Amino acid sequence: MSGPGPRLDEVKRATEILLCSDGASDSLRGSEAQKILQAALDQVTPEEYKRFYQRGSDIPATELAEIYREHPAFYWYDASFEKVLNGIRSESPSPGEIILWLVYNMGYIIKTPTHCFCVDLHHRRADELIPYLEFALVTHNHGDHFTSAFLSAMDAAGKKVYSAFFPSCGGYSKESERELHLAEDLTIHISESDHNDFLHRFVTPFEIVCKSGNGTCVILHSGDTWRARQLHPRSEKVDFHMVHPRVGLDVRESARDTVKPEVTLISHLLELHHSFDKWRWSFADGYEEADKVRSVGKTAYVPMWGEKIIWKDKTGEV
Repeated sequence: MSGPGPRLDEVKRATEILLCSDGASDSLRGSEAQKILQAALDQVTPEEYKRFYQRGSDIPATELAEIYREHPAFYWYDASFEKVLNGIRSESPSPGEIILWLVYNMGYIIKTPTHCFCVDLHHRRADELIPYLEFALVTHNHGDHFTSAFLSAMDAAGKKVYSAFFPSCGGYSKESERELHLAEDLTIHISESDHNDFLHRFVTPFEIVCKSGNGTCVILHSGDTWRARQLHPRSEKVDFHMVHPRVGLDVRESARDTVKPEVTLISHLLELHHSFDKWRWSFADGYEEADKVRSVGKTAYVPMWGEKIIWKDKTGEV
């Protein structure tokens, strides 16, 4: 963090551009909009972010306006969430379609014609999504992959939280391998992996098998898995792999040899819990990892917060 950051009006203009982004394209790579938002994020310390998100949804409008002026990055943070919330309210996938939204960090909403649920959802306003969510999945017990308030609110609403640490409504289990057959059109395979050389068997990757129309979409969210060789999908084909690419996992190995997804979604960028020189990966870092995937002939996207990705059975494209 050095020098004054961008003004709120600059961040608002950049946000308008990024909220219309397409992760399948590199058109925003190195753009002025990304530079502005990167500079705004670089002004936010982990302590400032924690104070902000722990306030939850109940920040008065006048106070929120002042927060945005002081930390314009939080405007993008909230505006991108608003885009997801509006999309979940108003959009329903047709048979043969599935919609994914990136909320923040590795938090994704997945909506099929019959289900809507989340994986690793962390946001100060996460509780606003509870009326639309059937259940939540959490890969591991680190605070940038959930908020305690959100999980407790899901529990209070009688909605399951599937994890290896949160004792909620029958969703908790320490089993190393299990299968959740939640409906005829939704099955989730749960395994385990290491986070690093110290946290062994700490992460529970989710292989989500969604049927839509006559097609099947397979989504692997591997959380903060440390080694690609620990990922062993049961499905013959994985459509999307949400990956933390800088926790030790080699995205080339994952794309070419183990997961072999149709599309790798480079996630866990710009995570504000982390300090500037330790684990807060930039846009540039994300594109560098995407290039590694592409170097082995596979497809990778770098989605922005708030971005919508549509899987279609007929074309196999997003």
